[in-house]
This record gives sequence, C-alpha cells and structure tokens, in this order.
Amino acid sequence: DNRTQWKGAPAVRVEIEAGGRIVHRCLVSVLIRTYADVLVAERSIERHTRPAPGDLRSFRMETTLIQRRVLYETCALDGLRSRQLIPRGSILYEDLFELTPLVQQGDRVQVRVRSGGVTLSTEGTVRDDGDQGDLVTVELAGRRDRVRGRIDGERSVTIFVDAGKEK
Repeated sequence: DNRTQWKGAPAVRVEIEAGGRIVHRCLVSVLIRTYADVLVAERSIERHTRPAPGDLRSFRMETTLIQRRVLYETCALDGLRSRQLIPRGSILYEDLFELTPLVQQGDRVQVRVRSGGVTLSTEGTVRDDGDQGDLVTVELAGRRDRVRGRIDGERSVTIFVDAGKEK
C-alpha cells in the first residue's frame, strides 16, 4: 500500500503454504535498491536565477538513500528560480527552488502615480520581490527617490497618493 516505501531494507511478512494451509510464517528483510536519471547542476546556479538548459544534465545514479524529492525532468523547473546558490555537481531537489515572483528586485517597471482622477507615469527600479497585489519599494528613475507602491501587473506598479480614498 502507499504507506510502505519500497526501497531500502523493508521487512516483508512471508507465509509458506503446503496443502492449502499455512505451515510457516516469518519476516524476511530484503534490500531494494533504486536507480533513476536525476537532474544535476552542470555548472553553479546563482541564487534567484532560472536555470538555463546548459546549467543542467541528467545523471543516472542510485537513489535508494535519498530522502528529499528529486527533480527528474527540466520541465519541472518551469516558472521556478533557485532559492540559494547551487554548486556544480549538486543533485537538484524540489526544495532548492521557489516560484519566480511577478516582479523581482532590480526589475525596471512602469510606475503610475494616481491621485483622484489624475494619473502620471514614469519609470523606476523595484527594490523588493513581489507578486500581484504586494507592496514593494520602487526607486524612481533619475531621482533616487524611493516610494511604496502596489504591483498591479507584470512590470507595473501603482502608487496612490490619497491611499485612504483609492480602492
């Protein structure tokens, strides 16, 4: 059943029958070794980057003692970025990756400043990662002024001057 992990050294109950009845019961320990083609870092993968095809390779190895969830196919990395630096030769595990936010630190964005019925636009650089609806800090282009705004789309942040009146 799905409660049993069939790798490593599980104990299996064996019943020996003779003449239609059980004549002996015993536990047998078996060693089950597993092998798979796993993804490995061909070169170092920097923190917060999406792995490129040349960064990865498939490598056949024994997986019997691996407890973490391993990545087997490059398509499993779609929409993900690395959480940390991954050294060359490392096995790629699911927990080494996270969803790529809609806006990432350093991204250039269109900044819309809204006050009442007036909207002004400029460019800026995001200083925080964030997804739709998150508040982030934006450094306005050419000014070094930093403001807080809400992510409302890909490469788009809106700042409400009269935040109490806007919805």
